[in-house]
Amino acid sequence: MGRLNYSARKIDGLKVGQVLAKDLRKRIPPETASRAATRDPYLEIDIASKGLTDQGLAQFIDDLITCLEFRDRDHPQGVGRLTELHLQNNALTTRSLMKLSRVIVLSAGDLRELDLSGNEIRVVTPEQGLAWQQFLDSFRHCYMLKKLDFSHNPLGSRGIEILARVYMRSELDFVEVDGEDDVVGNASQLEVLSGGFTSLRIENNNQENERPLARASDGQHSKSRPLQSSKNRSSSLTPLEKTVTKTDIKRYASTRGLRSIPYLIISNVSMTDACAIHLSSVLSIHWSPEHLLAYLPGGKALSLPDPVGRCNGIIWLPNRDLGTLAQQLLAMTEEFRDWGSNSDSDDRVGQHSRRLPLASRDRSHDEHIKQRQIRKKRDIEYMRLTKRVRIDILKVEGVHSADIWSAALRMVVVCRALLLEDRDRPVSNMSAVETSAEVRHGINPEVAQMDVSYPGPFHPTTKGFAHHFPTIQGVSTVGSLGTPSLVRLGRDREHTPSRSAKVPVRASNASTSVPPQKEVWRFRLPTEAWRRIIAHAVNAEGILDRDQQIQIMRYASDWGALSQELAISGAADYQQIWKILDSVGCFTYSPWS
Repeated sequence: MGRLNYSARKIDGLKVGQVLAKDLRKRIPPETASRAATRDPYLEIDIASKGLTDQGLAQFIDDLITCLEFRDRDHPQGVGRLTELHLQNNALTTRSLMKLSRVIVLSAGDLRELDLSGNEIRVVTPEQGLAWQQFLDSFRHCYMLKKLDFSHNPLGSRGIEILARVYMRSELDFVEVDGEDDVVGNASQLEVLSGGFTSLRIENNNQENERPLARASDGQHSKSRPLQSSKNRSSSLTPLEKTVTKTDIKRYASTRGLRSIPYLIISNVSMTDACAIHLSSVLSIHWSPEHLLAYLPGGKALSLPDPVGRCNGIIWLPNRDLGTLAQQLLAMTEEFRDWGSNSDSDDRVGQHSRRLPLASRDRSHDEHIKQRQIRKKRDIEYMRLTKRVRIDILKVEGVHSADIWSAALRMVVVCRALLLEDRDRPVSNMSAVETSAEVRHGINPEVAQMDVSYPGPFHPTTKGFAHHFPTIQGVSTVGSLGTPSLVRLGRDREHTPSRSAKVPVRASNASTSVPPQKEVWRFRLPTEAWRRIIAHAVNAEGILDRDQQIQIMRYASDWGALSQELAISGAADYQQIWKILDSVGCFTYSPWS
């Protein structure tokens, strides 16, 4: 294991970057250290607390990429495979993330730990947001990473939202161990990876490459704690178990991306209450560290913060800018996630209780009912708390504090302007919308509905019509072409219910059936065509997923939804916005489907 640790050297800034670049170039053939790099290509780089800026990182990052990319006939495993990168407590910004993205992609099957805490990574401008998102996307194929630390960076609300977006839409990729050979890429790639891991033995007091943990029970979460010391665990391994096989590599590669990282640290990142909305969706689907570590090899113990034992896997405490209600929401989200994971255990308890004596069975049944009642009560509390936090955020921070909220509103406006058609307007909703509009404009509905037109001299109800038109008066009720006559139309009009009349619910079977969803819209364009056109026009691609976009289209083109909006038009703006976002399901990002 090649360790390039500069923490004890009295150099910093550009100088430390230049020294590291020189050491990396020595590993590339035909330089002096290339033979040692061939025997052990694995690297740990530590440049913590060295005042490293973007210019300092630029001094060595290209040499690091060259070292990671180098392959030839004599060096099929390369001369550099990065396992740890420590860049904490420096002055790096989003400008350095583009080059770091390339390093992460090249180290997808090797990188175990990445520490970027205590830097100046700030996400405010669109350019910074794009760099941050591309950097997070580079973790898509990482499957060996155990710890990712972004703490003490001023990420802000926009940075956390982008993190939630990438996290929710990353694929966890649970693949069976006995699956096809393409879980890592192809068979030849497995040969290289397997050979590389086999060449590594446990060194440094038995603190490297131990056997992976036994798989945790499916869906079961337990309290977050630092990794067990590998010294105690590896002491019981036999020499054959200290190597890594192709089967092990397949198992490790069966979980990938941000969702596969057991420990993600985002404490003290300038969170606002709006961040709690996005982070709650992330917490709700994150697996426990113990479950994820079952798909990773062992190793040395990680240094982890433990904020009162409340955070499980995703460590978000402390964050001083988070309000009390926002912290309660995140804590309850983790609580509900743990409850949900224990549903299978509850079923097992219920099956076990059937084999107990009658008295014990009754006690177990009563306890089970009490637990369900408590959960139901907590469900109601959680729903109320979520609603309150969301409304307060819209009131204080505004709808433009999150990209997903503003994009959803833009799409609602455009969809309503283009897709709301009169031909889809039901009779009952038509009168309600007209009446609401007239009342808002100061028009008396009763006066507006009066028929102010006067019958002309040729109307059948005028005086002298029978005398002047005797032939028309004697026509039968049905014309020669099968069309109703004027007299018949008059009688039918008398018996036709008005718009305000109530139609019986059981008038027909069609009234109780669910109407089919609209598939052909204005100008005879299908749903998918309009979705792409409008999403591109309002810049919603990449922010709203396809299901959310279609939901907005159907909501905005629904006259019933418009009637509901008019009914609450007197409420505050932020309350009306909350109602719209809640109706279209665009408060948070949805998991990848």
